[in-house]
Amino acid sequence: MRTKMFFPLALLFLFFSSAIYSQQGWGNKYNKIYDVNTVETVSGQVISIDKTSPDQNGIHLVLKADNNEITVHLGPGWYIEQQNVQINVNDNITLTGSKVTYEGSKFIIAKEVKKGDLILKLRDDNGAPLWAGWKNK
Repeated sequence: MRTKMFFPLALLFLFFSSAIYSQQGWGNKYNKIYDVNTVETVSGQVISIDKTSPDQNGIHLVLKADNNEITVHLGPGWYIEQQNVQINVNDNITLTGSKVTYEGSKFIIAKEVKKGDLILKLRDDNGAPLWAGWKNK
């Protein structure tokens, strides 16, 4: 009887602890530094898009806005590539996100990106990533 109860309880524990872990951002440095007090909205043209290290598969872009180049961290490629909104070089976009400085680098951690009438949602109002607990289809 104990063995039959232990396995399902262990699975539930792992499921909930991993969901909490990912939503709290303990597993990702960018989730820890998102600051709702530094959220701003910026418009401009995408001049480059890059994927970060292969193990993280994060997508960053550089936005030209008012003669400034702004680095923007979007999120994991596996999540972004399955959304209805795809961002490309030369697209004009408006993004909302937290402007931060980390290890001497300034960038924006995107909450959402608007391209025309479409919106790519990446985080909730508190900065929690929408991909936390989301299953790759």
